[in-house]
Amino acid sequence: QMSDNQLLPQVSISGPSIVNVYRWQKLSVKAHASRQTCTGVVQNVFTFKWSVFSGNNYLPALSSISSDPTLFSLASYVLNASTVYTVQVSVYVGTPITLSTPMASTSVQVNVGSSGVVAAIVGGSSQTLRSNRPISISASASYDVDYLRSLSLFYSWSCIQ
Repeated sequence: QMSDNQLLPQVSISGPSIVNVYRWQKLSVKAHASRQTCTGVVQNVFTFKWSVFSGNNYLPALSSISSDPTLFSLASYVLNASTVYTVQVSVYVGTPITLSTPMASTSVQVNVGSSGVVAAIVGGSSQTLRSNRPISISASASYDVDYLRSLSLFYSWSCIQ
């Protein structure tokens, strides 16, 4: 006779338990599941349910763009920089129509780093200018790598001779 624990599916996530990404990178997390039956046959009809949390807050808007139910995938620029997420997968035995109670879950921590700002001077960093003419220098080509459309860059200028 098999114990209740043996009837539960076994689930694991490929790779490390902590994943470090940047906002501009795509996120992919792959799960694997199996279950031993009383006849010794491995059953592999499962339903995978993915959830994303930030702290204790469930984030239902963050759903996978993958058609593979074992793969959780998010496009770039979906997650927020400098934020820690938990991506959790719960595995149920059966199809969505025949779901039964045995369930197992596991998770991975996703740390989203901050990429910073690219400072760029229009015309390049080395320019030849005439001393008897007004000088105009623009850093309008600068951008925040994590938030490309951000208008909240602040500039500080200095002159070195």
